[in-house]
This record gives sequence, structure tokens and C-alpha cells, in this order.
Amino acid sequence: MAKRPLSEQLADLSVRVRNAEDAVTAAEKEAHDKVIAHRDQARADATAAIEKINRDMKWFPKAPREVGSR
Repeated sequence: MAKRPLSEQLADLSVRVRNAEDAVTAAEKEAHDKVIAHRDQARADATAAIEKINRDMKWFPKAPREVGSR
């Protein structure tokens, strides 16, 4: 196997590094998108739970306050 010129080796290395950078960038974007999706789902779930509690609270009559209690 003949040794290739350094300039060719560096060009190949440059391509490999660029591909690796692209893969890392894609992985970072995918991870970020998943975090955002989970955050949005958690907010929606929390909002739905609060709304359900508020609806359920309307069914209970308010207890009269006792004199002298806080």
C-alpha cells in the first residue's frame, strides 16, 4: 500500500471531521427538541391537573368559618 501525500490525508481527515461535527450538531438538536417536547407536555399536564382541581373544588360547598379561627 503506497503512502498517500499528506495533503490528501488532511483533506480526508477534514471531511471526516466535518461529518462528525454534523452528526454532533444533529444529535444536539434532536436532544434539545426532545427536552422542549417533554417540557411542553409537562406544562400541559400540569395545566390540565390544575383545571381539574378547580372544577372539582366547585362541587364542594365552602365551609363556614368559625368565630375566632384563622
